[in-house]
Amino acid sequence: TRAEFQTNQHLGSSYVVSAGVQAGLLWNIDPKARSFLADRFFLGGSTSVRGFEHHGIGPRDGNDSIGGDAFYAAGVSLLTPLPLVTTDAIRGHVWANAGQLALLDSRGLKRSHSDVHRFLMSPSAAVGFGLVYNHSMVRAELSLCFPITATLTDRPKPGLQFGLGMTFL
Repeated sequence: TRAEFQTNQHLGSSYVVSAGVQAGLLWNIDPKARSFLADRFFLGGSTSVRGFEHHGIGPRDGNDSIGGDAFYAAGVSLLTPLPLVTTDAIRGHVWANAGQLALLDSRGLKRSHSDVHRFLMSPSAAVGFGLVYNHSMVRAELSLCFPITATLTDRPKPGLQFGLGMTFL
């Protein structure tokens, strides 16, 4: 199960605050069975949690991301007009986002109170700013990213990050 919510609020005539949250849970009926890789959630990258590599948050097997059975992510951004730019299609944006991803088995979140508390209170996070181009079919972003917290298995990606997609956190 996956849920997401996003809201956009205009501040005056040219500024927009956008906030979004996402969460998901893949619950296996048999507590001894592991979830399949193709069914799991993945986090990280320009369209989910900026400031991290694509699928760069969460558990890994060597260099490979193995996804997770539970996740949450949240983000907020301020879209601003740019000097000397007369179109609303190109804007500046300042943003912050965070998220966490875990397996629900012996390799990750073991459903104990302390594991759940750590999962909820220790997200990977990044802040940054950049440019946004909104087309009717797609959105493009170029952001300068500054990861501020990460777990040992995460792959932070400070510096420039380009994103192209239909939905962004």
